[in-house]
Amino acid sequence: MPKSAEARIEHYWRVEQDGTVIAHELSGDAYAVVATVRPGTSWTAIAPFTVTLTPSDLVS
Repeated sequence: MPKSAEARIEHYWRVEQDGTVIAHELSGDAYAVVATVRPGTSWTAIAPFTVTLTPSDLVS
């Protein structure tokens, strides 16, 4: 079990080198991918807070 799961961190987002954002959510003792957001697309997260993410808007 990852230390973040042991600490009960419920959500984390990973940013890949190509700008893709992968959102993970704790499900039991493991993480599940809840979204993969590639540059040029958008996604509205509802947890842990509501926000619309468009990766290509974050870089110049």
